[in-house]
Amino acid sequence: MIGGSEPEVDQMKAGAARTQSDRMIRSVLICWVLFIASSGGKPTERKTKVHQEEPLSQLQHDDDKNFDYDHEAFLGQDEAKTFDQLSPDESKRRLRSV
Repeated sequence: MIGGSEPEVDQMKAGAARTQSDRMIRSVLICWVLFIASSGGKPTERKTKVHQEEPLSQLQHDDDKNFDYDHEAFLGQDEAKTFDQLSPDESKRRLRSV
């Protein structure tokens, strides 16, 4: 034979087949690992982009009629009730300290 003896040719074919088989096994393993890594994670929770918090006051916000909403939003509901019962001078004095 021109390319070598028959056993050498068979050995070369077996080596090439083994190399091709190794590549295919390696490719399948890489795909399997990537699949497991990408699908095995914990699903993310959807979060809203806007923070939903309690309203600052239960009152209607209308600056043309009164400022009770602002008063309650700034001081808090309990403190606003306390300020409502104070004299104007005492209320101004306490607001200065805030």
